[in-house]
This record gives sequence, structure tokens and C-alpha cells, in this order.
Amino acid sequence: MPDPVDSLVDSLMESMTALIEVLRLHDEPFWAKWMSDDMRAVDRGDARALDHILAAYGGMGSVNDLILDRISGRILTGDERVAANENLRALLSRVYDLARSLRREV
Repeated sequence: MPDPVDSLVDSLMESMTALIEVLRLHDEPFWAKWMSDDMRAVDRGDARALDHILAAYGGMGSVNDLILDRISGRILTGDERVAANENLRALLSRVYDLARSLRREV
């Protein structure tokens, strides 16, 4: 039977990989680096990275305030912007939920 912590880590890594790809595609290097650094730390088994991931979601200027409006340097159209930001919100929610769940386990 698979270890629930390992399963959570695998899901978190997969979701963070997808989130980082979106952030890079949409010209958001600050948040892409933040999440990438934390992903590497989680992969090394550093539980403090979970707190750092969760810290990205709080307060003014947090990742929750991010609105995607560019892709590869080009300004998004209205429908593109809506789709990109819906995808971003879904990924952010998944990463947050997984990091929070994993934090409770370790």
C-alpha cells in the first residue's frame, strides 16, 4: 500500500511543475523562481519549504493577487486572459491544498 505522504508529495510536485510552467509561459519569473526553489526543497525532504509555499499565498502582493495578462511577451486577449487566469487559480488552489495537507502530515 502506498504511503499517503509519498502520494501527497508526488501530487504536489506534479502540480507545482504545472504551475511553474504556466508562470514561466506568462512572463512571471519572480513567482516561477519562488515555486521552483520550493519544489526543489520539497524534493530534498525539507519540510520548511511547505511553510514557504504557503507564505506565498498571504498578504498584499501575494501570488493570490497575480493576474496573468501576457504570454511569451504578447498581451492576452479578453478570452485568453480569462482562460489563463482560471487555469492559474485552479493550479494555485491545488498547490495550496496539497502543501497544507502535507504540512499537517509532517
